Amino acid sequence: MRRSRRIGAPVESILLEALRPDKIAIAIAVLGQIEEKTHRLGRQWALRRERARYEAE
Repeated sequence: MRRSRRIGAPVESILLEALRPDKIAIAIAVLGQIEEKTHRLGRQWALRRERARYEAE
């Protein structure tokens, strides 16, 4: 039979702090910013490839 282990109080405190609604909202906002930046960088590289292809022809 497997016994469950209790998470230590310090770890539990850190976890509960990280799961506060305001912390989650900040994380979601940051994720949105990262996705937007990734999209912009992808578009920049696509334009560079397109320009290089045009110049090569």
